[in-house]
Amino acid sequence: MLSKLIFISLFPLVKADDWEEFTKNLATDLAPLITLFGERLTKQFLSESISTLDNVIFALLPLGVLTAVVSVIRICGSPSLRAFIERAQEGPAEAEIDLLPCVSESTAELFNDGGITRVFGLPKIVEIVAWEEVDHKAREKETKIGTLKDALEKKAWSCTSKLSPSELPELDIPNLSLNKGIKRRDQLWFRCAARLGGILQSGTAMYATLTVFVYLQHFQVNGNDVDSYAFPFYLIGTTLLFIGMLFCAFIMERSSKEFYLKAEKPSKIYWLQPGDQDVGDQVLNAFLARKDCTYAGSI
Repeated sequence: MLSKLIFISLFPLVKADDWEEFTKNLATDLAPLITLFGERLTKQFLSESISTLDNVIFALLPLGVLTAVVSVIRICGSPSLRAFIERAQEGPAEAEIDLLPCVSESTAELFNDGGITRVFGLPKIVEIVAWEEVDHKAREKETKIGTLKDALEKKAWSCTSKLSPSELPELDIPNLSLNKGIKRRDQLWFRCAARLGGILQSGTAMYATLTVFVYLQHFQVNGNDVDSYAFPFYLIGTTLLFIGMLFCAFIMERSSKEFYLKAEKPSKIYWLQPGDQDVGDQVLNAFLARKDCTYAGSI
């Protein structure tokens, strides 16, 4: 979508007799931009996509097409498909740490100088929940301390997602990226982004219609009108690209299950990370973080 927007914005600057040369050089001119934003942007977006609306927004921004296909193969592909993309010897944890928001026995998350680093294994980090209980006999409030699992058992917290209690994980591996790393805005922003993407995609289709059927004399190739099959092929290709990207994003999003917990009693979550941890080639420092009332996780 970004490349299409730039493509449209440059139309008024191009003369009719220079149109053919401009179109030939356009792909070369945009290649560095697409390379810059394609792979990294795609992986980052897919790793944080947790809703259907996220999938639609991704499908309306077809920059990292090959990266999206490769990512789906890494997560869900058969051994032969993974061998085709030269990932035959890659373990599940390597793909999970790159592309999914979940934590497991193989992957975890740690604080790293204010950011969050995904690492292999089970590093040292403690997640503690403190909630208030009322002693009706003494008419006093007391603070209880435990894990999220303890808080759920004591009815201090509840699960607001469709997962049953038996499907919830042990909750002993903190999911930091969904709680401290990603500050998701209100759903209104996501709806506006999806509508804007739909408007821009529709605008490119309308512009193609005008150049082929209305102002065709201004957009000739070698002095001849554009072939009649050009517009149907463009429209079909754009539609298939949207469906394909939506399908890829949907598969990635369904590869993990998100659950949401909320506090039924005044509560706080604390994450305590001891310092001087050697993780790979990094030495991570001590860190303390806090959050109130809500918790999001992915399995």
